[in-house]
Amino acid sequence: MVARSTDVCKEGSWVFYKRAHKAIDGDMAELPVSVTCGGCIRRIILPASDLRSENGLVQVERFAVSSQPDARLNMPVLYRECTKILIDVIPVQNVALIRPEIG
Repeated sequence: MVARSTDVCKEGSWVFYKRAHKAIDGDMAELPVSVTCGGCIRRIILPASDLRSENGLVQVERFAVSSQPDARLNMPVLYRECTKILIDVIPVQNVALIRPEIG
């Protein structure tokens, strides 16, 4: 599949993506918001006839993105929010970009 950044993503690629989330405002009302997450693609589900399709789905193992970059590499730091493995199923077009290559 191809991310919005035009990077080619495969199973095992590290990516950043948007996922829907409900936040609570001061009046305890639910507000739909979009949260940026980092993760590793576990499965790509695309029509066999069109591997560049925007109609596919992606299973991504979710990691939280630290607010502070790594001091030495100046890159985002990803970490698990809990001990469970969390999987998001998102539309292909929500995958923003592949991680920068190191080295």
